[in-house]
Amino acid sequence: MSLRIYGATSGYIELDAPAIANSASVTLPTTNGVLATTSDIAGMTLITDGTLTGPSIILSNIPQTYRDLRLVIRNYLPSTDGIDFAVRINNDSTANRHGIVGAVSATAQSFGRTYWNPFSGQDNATSQSLLIFEIFDYNNTSTWKIGRCLGIENNATTSTNFNYVSVYGLQYNQISAITSLAMITSTGINFTSGNYFLYGVK
Repeated sequence: MSLRIYGATSGYIELDAPAIANSASVTLPTTNGVLATTSDIAGMTLITDGTLTGPSIILSNIPQTYRDLRLVIRNYLPSTDGIDFAVRINNDSTANRHGIVGAVSATAQSFGRTYWNPFSGQDNATSQSLLIFEIFDYNNTSTWKIGRCLGIENNATTSTNFNYVSVYGLQYNQISAITSLAMITSTGINFTSGNYFLYGVK
């Protein structure tokens, strides 16, 4: 018998399992006695992680051996209330190279940004925020780049309320491979705290 586990970014992995008779449970295969984690199943490898401090953090020399990238931001806290978290591809601050679309589809859109900042502004005292960026086919050198994001933040006015972003489309109009990501705020102020995790997706 085979068990298929589906994932949004990686298709499925087929695992061999013994035949089941009058049973409602299956024990998944383990590695060195440890049950496979979500990251193992999804084919994700942690490239680097760290703490959000200062006005910017640049992740350079990103390996070109993966299919996609996933950047996870936990508990982002800006030093000023209501400031957006932002990502800049290849630390490229040239005008009109980044774009954001909040609709399912759009036509005749222009690139009008110098970074991606799809979120609504985080409280500067309390954070249980979770922001996720996915960047697809990042190492090809013949197409514009695309990504998507989703996240939840503490509202800057009432921190027990939340701001939510669901699957914004992200665009970058250069064909060069993505070798670095700059994490900044939309106004250039400092990060107070938070953690980042960059994964390569196979």
